[in-house]
Amino acid sequence: MTGGYTYYDGADRYSNHKPNLVCSNSTNDLFTTNTATIGNKVLIYPIGLITVDELMLGGLADEYMNRSSYTYSSYTYWTMTPRHFGVSGNKADEFHVSSLGYTSSTGVTNGNGVRGVINLKSNVEISGGIGTANNPFVVKVE
Repeated sequence: MTGGYTYYDGADRYSNHKPNLVCSNSTNDLFTTNTATIGNKVLIYPIGLITVDELMLGGLADEYMNRSSYTYSSYTYWTMTPRHFGVSGNKADEFHVSSLGYTSSTGVTNGNGVRGVINLKSNVEISGGIGTANNPFVVKVE
């Protein structure tokens, strides 16, 4: 805890420009699909909100989003990455991307949009597209 705030791992990764897609606490993160061999096996459709790490890998640099990136939107939207919790105000701050393309964090009481993501297995092949909003990647279907 620093200055009345509890900071989360995502804040460090964001500040240090070191995104990571591996869950650091996988023993407690057991939301899995109904065909999995571990976890709670309750998810039918494994979809979540985008993380600040995925934003960094998808066009976010120095707090601004590349406007050609698929992660840019003209609407403000939340990520699922918490930044910190303030003890004095009992306030949680979550990362978000503004309609102007910059990232910051703000209290979760604000009304923003969301962007869903689906994570693919590492052996999935891309059959087309360049990864932009106008020309997104096309997943090869067998």
